[in-house]
Amino acid sequence: MFRFSPLRALLFSALLLLAAFGGCTATPLPQPPSIDASRMMLVSTGNGTRVIGTAGAIEGDFMGDVRATVPSLDLRTTIPIEADGSFDLAVRGAVIEAPHFLELIGDDDYFAIALEATATGGTTIADPGPDADMDGSPDAIDCAPTDDTLGGARCMCEMPRAERCDALDEDCDGRVDEDCTLSCTSDADCGMGQICDVGVCVLM
Repeated sequence: MFRFSPLRALLFSALLLLAAFGGCTATPLPQPPSIDASRMMLVSTGNGTRVIGTAGAIEGDFMGDVRATVPSLDLRTTIPIEADGSFDLAVRGAVIEAPHFLELIGDDDYFAIALEATATGGTTIADPGPDADMDGSPDAIDCAPTDDTLGGARCMCEMPRAERCDALDEDCDGRVDEDCTLSCTSDADCGMGQICDVGVCVLM
């Protein structure tokens, strides 16, 4: 008959304790927020488009911004996501026929979805196209489509321009929205021949 030696009995007891209390547990990797495409829509306006997400469009407790990019027109807009997961972006100059790419920007950034209008006036999921470097940022909105260390909010600034209040580094100084103040919230705040573009009055 097989018998445990005292040493074997001690080791066996230790293994039982580890099993009972879970032993080592791995820390889970951050997961992108869940999205509900059925709660998102594109709406054409007189001077662009609106990308609307109703309550629950972004699920969970994600805290950050949503950025809409229309790569075919080199347009983008960023606004905070509301506590209930809703958002409402105005992309001035965009056309509803062009695919709109949505990214979620927080402690990390995630490509969320591409949307496009249907022939009947609805909204459907668009094909985001290839992602050559497999970094999660489709080539259409990736500033470095062959470098998996750059993409989304990690893109380096390539064409310096005046800084705006849009969570991007337009002037390529490594800072975002520095010394940024909102001079307008609607076209009505601007002078004749101007429109309100991301908080700043600019010529039409």
